[in-house]
Amino acid sequence: MSRAAQLLTPHTPNRPAASSRTAEPAPLDLGGDRMGTFLGGVMTYNALHARMPARAYDFGAHRRVLDLAGLSGSFLAEALRAHPELRATFLSGGDLVGHAENTPARPVSRTGSR
Repeated sequence: MSRAAQLLTPHTPNRPAASSRTAEPAPLDLGGDRMGTFLGGVMTYNALHARMPARAYDFGAHRRVLDLAGLSGSFLAEALRAHPELRATFLSGGDLVGHAENTPARPVSRTGSR
């Protein structure tokens, strides 16, 4: 079992997880360092796929782009790399803003607007 799977699987000695016994999803416990591990994986996944929309959609017809309730700044970063004339706003809350600030195509102001 991978480290990520171990972190996300509730542990009961000598007893399989609820999902293997019942075919129902087990509760997702993101306590402790599990949230950081989970978000790190999500951000890596998003970074790998963020180039696709920037290649497939012509953002050049726009001056501004908004990522509303975004999870990752990667999608905006790739759009900005492909179209440097764009101005972008990432609107989200909590720790997700910090993750978005770590993936800028250009410097990010604290309001999240570029």
